[in-house]
Amino acid sequence: MVIAKCAKCGKEYELKANDKLSDFQCECGGELTSNEMTSATLKTKKPNKTPKDIREDWDKQSKNKKIGIGILGVCCIGIILIVVFGGLFSPNKTTSSGNSFQNQYISFTKPSDLTVTDNSTSSQLDVILLDGSNIVGEIQSNGMNPSSYSAAVSGGKSITVAGKPTIETSDSDNLDAWITYGNSQGYRLVMDINFDPSNSADYNIVKNSLTIKQSPPTP
Repeated sequence: MVIAKCAKCGKEYELKANDKLSDFQCECGGELTSNEMTSATLKTKKPNKTPKDIREDWDKQSKNKKIGIGILGVCCIGIILIVVFGGLFSPNKTTSSGNSFQNQYISFTKPSDLTVTDNSTSSQLDVILLDGSNIVGEIQSNGMNPSSYSAAVSGGKSITVAGKPTIETSDSDNLDAWITYGNSQGYRLVMDINFDPSNSADYNIVKNSLTIKQSPPTP
């Protein structure tokens, strides 16, 4: 047996030989030290809360407080989902990363010396390429009647661009690739890549890398 004495009030307690002095304290709250023999009632130190105690504390909280915490959590999750999925499903998305460009209709390699402005709408493809503030190229969708188309491609040569039949024309003012991607009510659906002849290198980069993701509308 071990005799423990309160360092604060002097009360003595009898402990078993295998008891740990640090597990007990005096009723007055004082710390115990080993001392002479006598006995009294010991008060054990309050243990740390267990997971079960924590769950019981949560259950004792007011219903309104728990509902408030739950609503806050749902709102945070909702905001995260809106940001993530809003970006994924946003219509008419235009991206330009490094030397590539794409919108909902087309994609191509962007010449490193040019910038791109996308003016496309739900009724027409219209992508403009600029050297500084100067427009040097444009890609548009149009519906052309047979006579207008014949006049536009007169004297041109047949090539293939983006897997579609194309007539390439050039003069002192324009360098064009007239890409046919469909017909509607007697009109030929055409995508025109038009560049200033002095930017023929940029024209070839765009023309040779062009991909049609979906048929663009025509005005």
